[in-house]
Amino acid sequence: MASQWWTLSDWLRDNPDDADVEEVRDFLERRRRSHVEYGRRHLGRGVFVLRRR
Repeated sequence: MASQWWTLSDWLRDNPDDADVEEVRDFLERRRRSHVEYGRRHLGRGVFVLRRR
């Protein structure tokens, strides 16, 4: 999951004027929230990488 989130974050940073930026940002936030609220319960562990947004 982290590599997918990282790739999308990089894309958002590199393409701030793209027509799809809001849709991609919303998708990324929904996926992160879903993982934290539901996915982590089933995985039982997590790896956290901190970096500036």
